[in-house]
Amino acid sequence: MGVSAIYGLPGRGKSLFSAYIGFYLAEKYQKAIVSNFPFKPVALARYFQLMGYRWLSENLEKGIIFYADTRGKPENLLNIFLVPDSIILWDEVGSDLPSRGAIYSTPKKLLECLYQVRHEAQYLFVIAQSELQIDFALRNLVEEVFHCDGFRSYSPKLKNEQLDFKFVYRFDPDSYQVYLNDPKIRKNPLKCRILANKCWQGWLSCMDGFSFYLYDSFTKLSQQSLASDKSWLFYDSIEGFPLKRIVGKNPYKIHDCNKASTILMKWLPSPFLSKLLKLDKKLSRINPLERKIIQFGLPIILLMILGAIL
Repeated sequence: MGVSAIYGLPGRGKSLFSAYIGFYLAEKYQKAIVSNFPFKPVALARYFQLMGYRWLSENLEKGIIFYADTRGKPENLLNIFLVPDSIILWDEVGSDLPSRGAIYSTPKKLLECLYQVRHEAQYLFVIAQSELQIDFALRNLVEEVFHCDGFRSYSPKLKNEQLDFKFVYRFDPDSYQVYLNDPKIRKNPLKCRILANKCWQGWLSCMDGFSFYLYDSFTKLSQQSLASDKSWLFYDSIEGFPLKRIVGKNPYKIHDCNKASTILMKWLPSPFLSKLLKLDKKLSRINPLERKIIQFGLPIILLMILGAIL
């Protein structure tokens, strides 16, 4: 665990990827999530159910998702580090902690938090448009860089550009400098893949499409609302604690046929999202007998089709 950076121009899927990698790691290592942008509680419950994140789904209503307001006074920046054993998503870090050019101008208490994320079992993701926007001290602590890019088109419905095809490259800091300084590499996807440690690319899937329901992607951080339906999941204040957390009743539980929904979420393109959500509702209502018939019937049907082809 340490500090990672997610860079990319506006509209290239930085928040999208931060949500994906953050929740993936939170489920894998059973950690809380702290972010300085609010997630929509009920949509979050549905996302965990569709992705098959059992630990997150079962513990969501117990208060493992925190919102930290980093705006205003400089000491508010410390709020995001208050939860140990957590995944921290710090969006628009360039506006909270802009580049100063010298490590001596960074607040000492904040430096202590940054240096000790490993001691607190925290994994910090800083999100910005460019590494030049963020504080020098923080920039030097980054151990790996995720660079987001992609192809966009204008959407009349959104009245804005939407991301259609995504590229996410993971670099070590030295390789990222090579990527930035060589235009020929940046313009050649093959060279980018060779230089990067890992690459995620492709048309947006149903998983990506649903991720946009988790947060207000076209709203400024200062204008995003914590309002939610209190009959289910909602943000609640903690007495004597500056953070807010999601509590309440989870309306979406993982069901017996959840694996099918998870596979389709990852592989079906985003235009099929509405049909997938309807299918998942039907699968959630299947009784144990019907589930066994499907489990044993599908392989037989596939073998029959294979036999007919051969």
